[in-house]
Amino acid sequence: MAGMPDTDDLPVAKWVERALGDLTYRSPFGVVWQLSSRVPPFEVVVSPADYSKVTLALSGWANAISEVVVFALEVQALLGALFNDHANTQRHGPTPLPRCPLHDHALVAVNAGSEPRWVCPDGVWSCQFGGYEDSFWPFGPDADQQDVTSGIHRRLHANGVEWSGYSRLERDGDDWVLCVTPDLHDDSPEGAAALLAAMSEAVRPVRVRLDKVLGNRHFRRGGRWVGDQANATFQISWRAAEMLRFAEEAVARWSDFPAADEPRPIVMVSPEVRVDHESADFDVQGWPMTTTVQGSAGVPEEPVRLLREWNSWASVMPSRTGTVTVAAAETSVTEFFTDRGRMQLPAWRLEVFDSFSPIWILAEQVRARCWSPPAVIPGQRLGPHMLMSATVEPDGHTLNVEFVGGKETLLEYDATAVETPTAVTVIPLERAVGRTPPVMTLEGHHRRIRVLLTQPLGARCLVNLDGSPVAVVPA
Repeated sequence: MAGMPDTDDLPVAKWVERALGDLTYRSPFGVVWQLSSRVPPFEVVVSPADYSKVTLALSGWANAISEVVVFALEVQALLGALFNDHANTQRHGPTPLPRCPLHDHALVAVNAGSEPRWVCPDGVWSCQFGGYEDSFWPFGPDADQQDVTSGIHRRLHANGVEWSGYSRLERDGDDWVLCVTPDLHDDSPEGAAALLAAMSEAVRPVRVRLDKVLGNRHFRRGGRWVGDQANATFQISWRAAEMLRFAEEAVARWSDFPAADEPRPIVMVSPEVRVDHESADFDVQGWPMTTTVQGSAGVPEEPVRLLREWNSWASVMPSRTGTVTVAAAETSVTEFFTDRGRMQLPAWRLEVFDSFSPIWILAEQVRARCWSPPAVIPGQRLGPHMLMSATVEPDGHTLNVEFVGGKETLLEYDATAVETPTAVTVIPLERAVGRTPPVMTLEGHHRRIRVLLTQPLGARCLVNLDGSPVAVVPA
C-alpha cells in the first residue's frame, strides 16, 4: 500500500504516539521511541532503558484504528514483560500498564469504532488513546510530585504554551503551586505577562506564581535595550494577570448569593459583636482561647449563647480573666456596618463584669436574615484585601471605589470590573509613573478609581479581591 488511511480525527502517527505515551506513563524506567516516518507504512523503534531496542512495523491495514490497537497491544505485552522482569529484579510487585485508575489491573486496548480506547476489563472506566494521563488531573495533595510535574508539562504542551526559564513545584496547604522564573531575554514585558497568564489557564487549578525575573535582565524591543523600566513594567503586568485570577475566584464564592430575593439578605461588613471602645480600656489581645461565658441569674439564655458561640472575641473583649460573666442583657437597636452602609439593627446590649462599656451582639432574629459566602478552604491563597468602600452614582453603573494603593508619585491606576449575576469586584490596574523605575515602599496610600459596570449594580454585592463584602452607598 502506498499509505495507510488516517482516522477521522487524528493522523495514525498521532494515535501511535498517544498510545506510547499512555503505556510509558509512570513506567519504572525510561522508554524512548522513534517513528521512521510520519506517513504509514512505517516502523516504530522502542528503546527501553537497560534493555534491547525493539522494532515494530505498521504495514498499512485498511482499518487504521484496528492496526493502531494491535500495535498498542503488542507494545503493551512487550513493555509488560520488561516491567515485570524489572519488578522481579527490584523485588517489588508487577507493574500493570496502563494501570486502571479504579483497580490494580491493566487496561485493554479496543477499537471503539471512531477511535482507539483503553477500557477497564470490568467495563467501568475507559478513555481514548492519549487521555490516560489527563484522567488523573487535577492531582490531589497526596500525589507524587513527579506525576504532578509531568502532568503540568503535558498540559502546557497540549495548550501550545512554550517558554524558557526555570520552574519548581511546591505545596501550599492542599494546593500545588508552580513557581516560575521566566527568561525574559529578547521579549517584551507585555508578552511575558501574557505568557504567564496562558500558563495559569493551561494548568488550572494548579496556581502559577512568579518567583523572580532572571538576573534583572533588560528587555530588547525594536533593536534597543529598554532597561529596568521594562522589567518593572513586566512585574506590574504579571500582577494584573494574578489579580484577575483572584477576582474571578472572589466573585465565584458569591455564586449562590440570592440577590433577587425580597427583602434582600443582609450582608454584614462589620463583626456581629462590637464594643463601645470610646470609654473602654481593653487589652486588644483579647480573651484567652479557654474563656468561658456565663450569665448571672435572670439574664436571658439567647445573648449568653450567642456570645459563647462568637469566635472573634480578640478584637472586642478584655483579657483580664478566663471567665466572662454577663451581668445584664436587654434588647435594643444599634448601628452595624453592612454592604449597603450603616444600618440600625436589633441587638442585645450586654453589661459584662470587668468591662466599663456595653457589648453589643446582633439579635438572632436578624442573623436569620444575614447571608455570607462559604468558608474559605484552609490553606487557600486569597487575593489582597485592598478595596475599602465605594459609592454608586444615580445611573447605577458608575462606581467610585476607594482602595489602598501605592504612592501617587510612583503609581497611577486604571480599573476593570469582573461581574457575575450575583457579585462584582473591581481590580485596580497599576502602571508606573514616568520613565523612572518605581521604588516600591511598604506603606499604603488612600487612592480612588472610577469604573463603569456593564449592568447596574442593583442588589449584587461588591466584594473584595479576597471575597469579603465591601460597603457601597449612594454617591
